[in-house]
Amino acid sequence: MVRPIARLAWIAVILAVVALAHGGKGSRDIASTERSECKSSPASDGQVLVNTDFIAKYGVAKIWIVGKIDQGAACDAIDVMRGLFQDARTILLSLNSPGGNVAAAMQIGEEVRKRGAWTMVDDDSACASACPLILAAGVRRIAAEHRVGIHRPYFEPSMFASLSREAASAKYEARSREVKAYLSRMGMPDELFELMLRQPSDGVLWLDNFQLTRLGLEGNDPAYDEWVSARKHAIPDDVIWPKNPAPSH
Repeated sequence: MVRPIARLAWIAVILAVVALAHGGKGSRDIASTERSECKSSPASDGQVLVNTDFIAKYGVAKIWIVGKIDQGAACDAIDVMRGLFQDARTILLSLNSPGGNVAAAMQIGEEVRKRGAWTMVDDDSACASACPLILAAGVRRIAAEHRVGIHRPYFEPSMFASLSREAASAKYEARSREVKAYLSRMGMPDELFELMLRQPSDGVLWLDNFQLTRLGLEGNDPAYDEWVSARKHAIPDDVIWPKNPAPSH
């Protein structure tokens, strides 16, 4: 069952559904799981959904991020991943977002990589602007052709409105370097960031299969491949690809 996660109520929902999936076991571990510093974050324009139906049989939890990526969505997604981590061997994060806040997307991405989560964009979804920053973080990345769109980093105009031209340029360059460093940490080739910079922020380049693979947005982390081979941990296709629960906002 796909469930929406409400701010401040997420842990109660996860405790209940995981306890049911494990016959009442495991709630103590989740209750003691580390929490993010997000209790006072603003309400989100995006939505985070979670499906725990496959934890008991396959050790897999499925999360969707739908709609705008903002600080609220980042807090919700991070809290859900941390809450599920001890009971789910694998987290599958499905993306359906037109983008949003670059910093929030990178926060989600850092947690994705820390938790060893998969990221995916299916044929019924789209992942553009800041969203591919999350896609890049997955230890396994699955993306449908022409459903992932990139452009140069876009930051809120309020960050630059009161600055001189020189100061605004310096600040933009500093923020862009943060994005480049983040992509490098995720193992992405420099070509991805370079191609982003060549696309105006008011346009989108939708990537074909060849580009997705060449730019690293389709593929696996080598260390993860070796771990899967050693553990023989296969996930059935019907678990990986349940129907997308909602369209992008």
